[in-house]
Formats: sequence, structure tokens, C-alpha cells
Amino acid sequence: LRRLAIHQTSTIQATYTGSFASIGVFNGGAYSSLSTSTAVNTSQVVDTLLPSGAGKTIDLVEGTQALVASSIYGTFMSGIRLPTDASIVAPSAPANRCVLVGDSIRNGYTTTNAQSDAPVAVLRGLTSYKVTLLGWGSATSYYFTAAANRAAWVSSVASMLDATGTNLLLWGVMTNDYGLGAQSAANYATNLGAFLDDLKVAVPGLTVILLGAIARVAPAAETANVFGDTTDAYRTAASGLTSGRAWVTYSNQKNVVTVGNYHSDGIHLQTAGAAELATADRALIGA
Repeated sequence: LRRLAIHQTSTIQATYTGSFASIGVFNGGAYSSLSTSTAVNTSQVVDTLLPSGAGKTIDLVEGTQALVASSIYGTFMSGIRLPTDASIVAPSAPANRCVLVGDSIRNGYTTTNAQSDAPVAVLRGLTSYKVTLLGWGSATSYYFTAAANRAAWVSSVASMLDATGTNLLLWGVMTNDYGLGAQSAANYATNLGAFLDDLKVAVPGLTVILLGAIARVAPAAETANVFGDTTDAYRTAASGLTSGRAWVTYSNQKNVVTVGNYHSDGIHLQTAGAAELATADRALIGA
């Protein structure tokens, strides 16, 4: 048995506890434990017992994050320490990386344990791709693709893809553009199209799968928002971005989750629903 001292700070602990204010520890791809912060805005060293066995491959996964006002709240690592007689090798960038841009649904908000039960976490166990998540609760496509932010996020996403050979991007940000009234469906298409075209220049081998928002079910609804657009209008707008872009495909995921597996708000997912969404993603990118 070994111990790993994780230096971490949680800015979300006072708002969301449990797996939100934690670092998830995975051993060989399987969920093992949480390294939980106990105070907010305080740098801590959390002593974590690792699973038994030699030659362990450990992944440390930061908890679900949320956009509160203009700041990203979450639990973040600043360093790790091992016993002096232990050896550690940080892997190089994987040759089969997949970047998934998502919001609270794929972050696992309302699942039992965000690190192990979120759709993106389940997907990691279903595919040979090394899935990297970019996103947080209340994320919008507008936040990433509006003209004022576009160049910075193109650079950031290009760096995450890292020219590793796959250059695969899953774009799963849509429902908040509709529900929070961030931008109209027409502007959704205009801004995202410009973002994708700029990213294609930075990453010539880019392949993109646009993921249509899952349905909003009772008590939520998909009626027209402040722009007069239904959620289907945003799905249609995203689908239209495949025209003239052979490297972009669209998947309508509106009905991939069983209604009974939604959270009581009709927007987010229970653990079983998160697994269904992960399975739908896996069908798109391969096992």
C-alpha cells in the first residue's frame, strides 16, 4: 500500500460538497476513492491511500466545476507528493485523445458521484480513447465561441488536442444556450461555425462530432425562449454546420436517455441516465 499526498484547494466546497469538493482517484481506469477537501478557499494537503499492488496506473480527476457569476468554482490540484522511495512516471500525451466540451449534464451534476458516474467518466471506461473534459456547470457554447473569447478558446482546445493523431472533438454544449438565453439559435450556428473553422486551421486533422442536446422533460419544457427559439431550433442549427464541412458530423441525442432516468428537474440525469448518455457517445466514437 502507498500513500499519495495531494495538494488541493476547493473554491466550491461551501456551495457543493461531496464529490464536487474532491479529487477522484482511479487505479488502472477503475474508480478507487475520493480525496476530499474539508475547507473552502484553503490550500490543503490530503493524505490519500492508494490501492494495493505494484506498478499502479493512477489517474487523478478533479471534481465537477461550476460557473458562478464570472468565476469557475471547483476543486483544483497544485501538486502531489509520494514517499521518497517511490517512483512516478507522468505519461506523455496519449496518441488517442478525445476532447469533450460539455456542461453540467456531462459533468455529472445530480449523479451519485461526479468522478465515477458522470457521463464523461463512464465514457472513459467504455472506449480506448483517452477522454479529456473541458466544461463546467452552466457552460454555454456562447462562452467558448463568441467573438471576444473565440481566439483564446481555439488556442486552448488546439493545445488540448495536442496534435496526437486523433484530433477528435465532441461538442456537447447546447442546452444552456437555449435555457439560459445566452444566444439565439442563429447566433449559435454563426459563432460555433466560426469557432470550428478557426480550430480547423489550427488543427488541420480535426474531426468534430456535434452532439444535439438531450430532451428537457417534465417539469422542464422545450418551448420558445426569450429569442423565440425552441430547443429543436438549436439542434437544427447545429445540424446545418455539417454543410460544406466533411470533417463535421451531427448526432441528435434528444431521445437517447430514458425519461425515468432523469433527475427530478427534468434537465439533469440520475446515474442510470448518465450511463445511457455515455453509451450513446461511445457508439459514435468506438469502443
